[in-house]
Amino acid sequence: MTESSFRLALAQANATLGDVAGNADLVRAARREAALAGADLVLCPELMLVGGQAPGLTLWPAFQDACRRTCEGLARETADGGPAVLLGLPWVEDGRIYNALALLDGGVIQAVRFKVRLGADGADDEASVFSPGPLPGPVPFRGRVRLGLAIGADIADEEVAECLAETGAEMLLVAAASAFRRGIGDVRMNAAVARVVETGLPLAWLNAVGGQDEQVLDGASFALDHERNLTHQLPAFAEARAVMPWRRERGTWRCEPGEMVTLPTADAADYAACVLGLRDHVRRAGSAGLLLVLGGPDAALAAAMAVDAIGPERVRAVLMAMSDTEDREAAESQAVARTLGIAFRVVPVAPLGALLAETLGAGIEAETGAAAARGALLTALAVQENLTLLTEADAAGSPLVDVFDPVKPFSATEIARLGAHCIADRRGRHAKIECRRAERSIRSATRSCRRSGEAGVSPRSSRTDMLARR
Repeated sequence: MTESSFRLALAQANATLGDVAGNADLVRAARREAALAGADLVLCPELMLVGGQAPGLTLWPAFQDACRRTCEGLARETADGGPAVLLGLPWVEDGRIYNALALLDGGVIQAVRFKVRLGADGADDEASVFSPGPLPGPVPFRGRVRLGLAIGADIADEEVAECLAETGAEMLLVAAASAFRRGIGDVRMNAAVARVVETGLPLAWLNAVGGQDEQVLDGASFALDHERNLTHQLPAFAEARAVMPWRRERGTWRCEPGEMVTLPTADAADYAACVLGLRDHVRRAGSAGLLLVLGGPDAALAAAMAVDAIGPERVRAVLMAMSDTEDREAAESQAVARTLGIAFRVVPVAPLGALLAETLGAGIEAETGAAAARGALLTALAVQENLTLLTEADAAGSPLVDVFDPVKPFSATEIARLGAHCIADRRGRHAKIECRRAERSIRSATRSCRRSGEAGVSPRSSRTDMLARR
């Protein structure tokens, strides 16, 4: 690297809430990868070390101490001369807790900056945990560039960015942990463009990715040059890395154009968010798979999401048969399971429900006994195989069962629309698979024809014989 250039690595990472040691390992892995790519600095997301907003843990002194020790350990590792790290973490100073970004370089913590605007990006409990920091100044990096560091909603208005520009920052680096919602991409981009226009500085915006129960962080990080041109667009709903070469030209830092991914929108984005949230919930819950009750469009949609999240081999489906006259529903549910390639069974509920009603005596109706039997059977099935239960309220009250509903936020109309998107998407994927198979067949036939020609046999004759054998 010369004084007029440096390479910035963005680590769009999926950290685990509360797992300080595991998240530190993710930082190490990102740093190793960045070193191989020749990067000088690795930018990590907001609160990377703790995996996001964790109010209960963050207020615990022992947890605060663990964060500081781990940060200092990561700082010492930068003495090897490799890339520096910008690490998001809780930071305790003078009895207050801050949402911070620390620069680790040369074996020490070189600088720390604090988030100014709290609770402005949907984290309602943020202000109850963290104190707002003072307006920041730029951070010098290796004598080459003055970095303007902002955290999350700090770029929602002009105050922080203008302060950084007025005090000598040469570029804006934003570490975020912003949750997905429809239209949020336009909100972020509009804010970023406004800050670039106001300051005349280029901007790199890095977001975390991953599901945290009902909240999904979507990634979709990006970079803008000083003329508001989009130079990088990282994928949404997936971990990603990007190394951005920067060069100073006529006093302005310019980023060489790089990866540009088309982001999903509307129903496709909603569906992808649900799949990521479900996948991460299962991983963090330690479940062996998913169990769902088929019947109705919401269950069919949840089944498709489950298959896309963890694969059909880890999904179990049942139909809770309340009577012997549900042949049509059983057939429809079995068709859904067959299409998705998931295991399916019919579980008769009526006999156990009648037994419960009879055992409990007068005043207990058969329907009440059947509902209780349904919940008991689902709980037993989920516990027996260590499965997370989907879209089913009957067993949700049991402390023995992990329950998660990926379609809970959606209305019936939205479920129907997402179902239509899912069908169209699967048809498109199937068509691509068939196309690839056809291409492989053509290439194989072409190689056979060439070999036949080399052996003195007419390629046309060889192809005709092959078709005749079919």
